[in-house]
Amino acid sequence: MGKRGRKEVLFFRKKCRAERRKTSEGVFIQMEKERKLAEQVYQLCRQIPKGKVTTYREIAVALGMKGYQAIGQVLRKNPYAPIVPCHRVVKSDGSLGGFKGCLVGEEIVEKETLLRKEGVKIKENKVNLQRFGFHLSR
Repeated sequence: MGKRGRKEVLFFRKKCRAERRKTSEGVFIQMEKERKLAEQVYQLCRQIPKGKVTTYREIAVALGMKGYQAIGQVLRKNPYAPIVPCHRVVKSDGSLGGFKGCLVGEEIVEKETLLRKEGVKIKENKVNLQRFGFHLSR
């Protein structure tokens, strides 16, 4: 390999290392943001008392964000259940929403059962937010 070819190879290797570093730092930063969001969501969920529910929207607003679905994505991965009672979070219209990453099936029946055991009344797959809603402290 000539002198020119060697310089090109060295240049290419440096560029690749720099790109990998940028990419891995970007991934790390994103993971850190997600971890912080998750901890904030879990902290708010711990405030919801037995027999009450709050909404994905309420949590998002309390955190100063508009991404209600992001709250659901965090809660579907909740490693601290039942200490962090994610089953007490429902949709803004009072419908149950998801549980354990599912929108139908056994998981939703389990969510409904947990809420009923805590005294929450569910009628036509909805919770009366006027009666059972809990507003988070901001």
